[in-house]
Amino acid sequence: MSSWRFVPLAMLAMYAAVMSGIILQYRRRYGRSPIRLSGSDGAMDRIKEAALILFGVLLVWQAAAAAFGLYIPLGNRLFDPLPALGTIIAFAGASLILSAIVTMGASWDIPISPEQNSPAAGLITSGPFRFSRNPIYLGMLVTLVGWMLLIPALLSFIILIGAILNLRHQALEEEEYLIRTYGPDYAVWAREVGRFVPWFGRLA
Repeated sequence: MSSWRFVPLAMLAMYAAVMSGIILQYRRRYGRSPIRLSGSDGAMDRIKEAALILFGVLLVWQAAAAAFGLYIPLGNRLFDPLPALGTIIAFAGASLILSAIVTMGASWDIPISPEQNSPAAGLITSGPFRFSRNPIYLGMLVTLVGWMLLIPALLSFIILIGAILNLRHQALEEEEYLIRTYGPDYAVWAREVGRFVPWFGRLA
């Protein structure tokens, strides 16, 4: 078996370590966690939380299965793995996520919070936000494309499609809040910058 089989597992471990460090540093600097499991007690929030946990479990199981030859549900191979390209694309996506988080500073908050993302925090339009209104979501999708090239299974494809649909829905929900909060400033920015990639998804 190729040594590349350990790459997805190592990638997950590295991502978890880096994100844990960022969150700890954020807590020390701003006195709060940027990530909350739920913004409310609504049923939809609970469903989203369950889906997020399932997403993480599936990725860990896929990575472990690839590394140690375990069973992968929906593991039918769609094409031959492209480990080098997949690794490059996945790290490019992760780098975009990190760049966006650093650019947001105290405004980074998941899920978006009216209490923390106040007009006083300002609309973030610098760094990767110059070409994408949702660079974190874009980075997640790019990372998942790399993941699929590493583990080209039917499950990887289902995860990618599910992420695309979910993140687009989440981006649309956040746009409504941002329009209410920043008004004309957001409208001007959204007419110039695409929702995920340049030129596409700009508001009329």
